[in-house]
Amino acid sequence: MNISLALSDSENHVVTTLSEWVKLKLFDRNNLWSSCTVRAVVTPGLCTDVILGLPFLQVNKIVTDHGSKTCIAKGNGYDLLNPPPTPDVREPFMSLQEKHRNLRRSIKKQRKLLLLQLNSVGRPKKEKIDNECRASNGIDVVAAIRERIEILADKAKFMEQGDKLRTEFKDVFDPLPHYDDLSNEILCKINLKDASLSIKTRSYSCPRKYRDAWKTLIQQHLDAGRIRPSSSQYASPAFIVPKSDPTVLPRWVNDY
Repeated sequence: MNISLALSDSENHVVTTLSEWVKLKLFDRNNLWSSCTVRAVVTPGLCTDVILGLPFLQVNKIVTDHGSKTCIAKGNGYDLLNPPPTPDVREPFMSLQEKHRNLRRSIKKQRKLLLLQLNSVGRPKKEKIDNECRASNGIDVVAAIRERIEILADKAKFMEQGDKLRTEFKDVFDPLPHYDDLSNEILCKINLKDASLSIKTRSYSCPRKYRDAWKTLIQQHLDAGRIRPSSSQYASPAFIVPKSDPTVLPRWVNDY
């Protein structure tokens, strides 16, 4: 949008082209009236900040009466030249004691509302619990106590029997000794069908994410003496089976 404006003085003539514009929307302080958004040309050196011309009055449907000095919008009858006085919205002066007093009143009021809400919610539950307690008053307390005593007596009896079994079959329940503490005597002998045939199979592959867990398992069995390094011509492959809990070490399995 280009507008040419000729400015003149007593000595020379200057012609200026106005090409800058902004979007303008006006409203009153009480928010009773607001104009449509229009384009306003930026003109330096005006006698006032804003000049509203005929296009602005036409778009916003404003009727001007020079005799009565009114400028009324048809939409709501708002008079731009005679706006209503702005109401005084300042808060009245209040002392510190009055503020504390009002704050205490507000807290008491909120507390009463909270108690009413708690009563409305908690009273039905309390009545339900009371009814259940009244219904359970018919239970034979003596019989319940006798049953509990019998359970505890049976539990102590079972524990005593378990201690007797562990003492009687001590060689079965004792943990396995270390390899160095085992006897070197031959306890059994296995005759092979083909003594010249040796069973030797390479170990199965292990996923990379389980290799650290497998190393931990091997080290634990080595420290406990359950396994030892060997150069035997017989070898069986081993693999691991992960458990449902990922934080627990997997299970080590040998395929004999």
